[in-house]
Amino acid sequence: MKPHFNIEQGSDEWHLIRQAKVGGSTSSQLHVKSDTLLEQLLAELAEPFQIPDEGFITAPMQRGKDLEPLAVAEVAKYTGLSFRSVGWMQSDECELIGASPDAITEDMTEIVEVKCPNAKTHISYLRAGIIPIDHVDQVVHYFAVHPELQKVHFASYRPECIKPLFVKTLTRDSFVNVGTKARPVMLSVADYANEKVTLAQSLTVRLKEEINKLNEI
Repeated sequence: MKPHFNIEQGSDEWHLIRQAKVGGSTSSQLHVKSDTLLEQLLAELAEPFQIPDEGFITAPMQRGKDLEPLAVAEVAKYTGLSFRSVGWMQSDECELIGASPDAITEDMTEIVEVKCPNAKTHISYLRAGIIPIDHVDQVVHYFAVHPELQKVHFASYRPECIKPLFVKTLTRDSFVNVGTKARPVMLSVADYANEKVTLAQSLTVRLKEEINKLNEI
């Protein structure tokens, strides 16, 4: 894994390095049997780099940005670890995948993924005591990108709550639900991460084939 510490998340450089890549937010689409992800990546490859329109920033989105450094600091206290920022982590095993964690340890073996949700969502995380299904793919994606990664600390932070911090730590030996709440399918983090790498490698081959076809048109 190659870390890019000199790139700030949200900057033009960050958008450029992420162009035509599968990151944590799109990792779940690797498992979808459709061409939606393929066509999106092709569209990004077929045109010169353009800074994407971020659109209107809602109050909850701004709140999340403002609270993120505080949340990382709280996780540092909770774990006893020291974290630093990293703009992008590029996989060495597969050129198509990378990730932008909220923070990483100096030895690059542990990552923090922070959420700063509304009150109801935070309480649901506390009550469930597990990483929400909606965020499983994003968290496991870090293990797919970074083979030496040992732990991911998923954190929900809401300072107004009587229990402001929820932390759930995953290792490669942990099991996660890759199904649904109604029909759970439990798989080890290691196996699911390997599946992501395999799917991304296959998609890389398809992308190159499709680009060649476009060039022949």
